Amino acid sequence: GCLEEAHNLISNMPMTPTSVVWGALLAACSIHHNVQLAEVAAAQLFKIEPENSGNYILLSNIYAAAGQWRNVAIVRAMIRKHRVRKNRGSSWVELGSVVHEFVMGDVSHLDSDSIYFVLDLLSEDMKLSGYPMDTKQKYMTPRLAMSWKMDDQI
Repeated sequence: GCLEEAHNLISNMPMTPTSVVWGALLAACSIHHNVQLAEVAAAQLFKIEPENSGNYILLSNIYAAAGQWRNVAIVRAMIRKHRVRKNRGSSWVELGSVVHEFVMGDVSHLDSDSIYFVLDLLSEDMKLSGYPMDTKQKYMTPRLAMSWKMDDQI
C-alpha cells in the first residue's frame, strides 16, 4: 500500500529524485520485505551512485531475508565486478571541542575496554528486558559512541 504510493510519488516528482529519495525507498522495502520494489529502487541507486557499497549490501540482505540465495550471489558478483569496496561504519561524538570517531571493529580508542564493557552491560539489560537483540548489530558504531559517553558518566 504505502510503498507503492511512495514509489508513485517519486515517479511523479517534478525534479529528478536523488539518491537520498531512492535510498529511503530501498530502506522501507527492507523493513516491509518488498523485494520487487527494492529492485526498482536499487537499480536507480546503482545508476546514481554505483560506488556506494551500502546499496548493494542492503539489496543483498533483502534477497537473503526472502531466501533468494541466487539473487544474493548475483549482487555479490556485481560488487566484485564493479570493484565496490565496503565502507566501514563509523560514528562521531563531540565532547567539549574534541570530536571522537568510532569505527566498526576498531579497538584503538584509549577507552575501548570500558566502552565494550558498558556496551555488553547495555546489551545484556536490553536482552533481559525482552528486546530482540540482533547480534550483528551489537557493536554498531552508534552504540559504541553512546557506550563511551555513558561510561564517561558512570
